[in-house]
Parts: sequence; structure tokens; C-alpha cells
Amino acid sequence: MTILEGLLFALLAILIVMAALALLILAITPLKRLSHEQKPLPTDNHQSTIDLKDDKDKTIAALIASIDYKQQTDKDIRLISIKEINQ
Repeated sequence: MTILEGLLFALLAILIVMAALALLILAITPLKRLSHEQKPLPTDNHQSTIDLKDDKDKTIAALIASIDYKQQTDKDIRLISIKEINQ
């Protein structure tokens, strides 16, 4: 076998491996989408909304209020957004 034949054989082997990897990627991609479905979060009746508009004091107050609520109720809470409500 000459060097040229060896290089062609190696190139063919590399192309076969790349094609097999491409097929694996195409087979796995739809399975990823099925396994990562978003589960809805449990909702609680204690929801409030605060808009801070770059007010650091309100941000700190909202964080402290959420920590205090967590300590009083022993429930897991999730602070999603904070926005001000005009009353």
C-alpha cells in the first residue's frame, strides 16, 4: 500500500466516523427536547408585585420582606420580579 492509498483510506474512515456522529446527533436532538419539558411551578395565594425602578431602598425592603415571609411560614418562596403598584 502506498502513502496515497493510506491517506485515501484514512480520509474515507474519517468521513464514515463523521457521518455516524452526524446521525447520532440527529437522533439525539429530538430526545433532548422531550426530556426538558418545563414543569409548571406550584402557585401560592400569597403573591405580590413590586416595581422598583432603580430604587435601592425598595429593593432591599422587598428582599427583607421575602426573607421574613420565608422565616415565618417555613415555605420555599421564589422572588420572580419586583414592581411598584400605584394605589
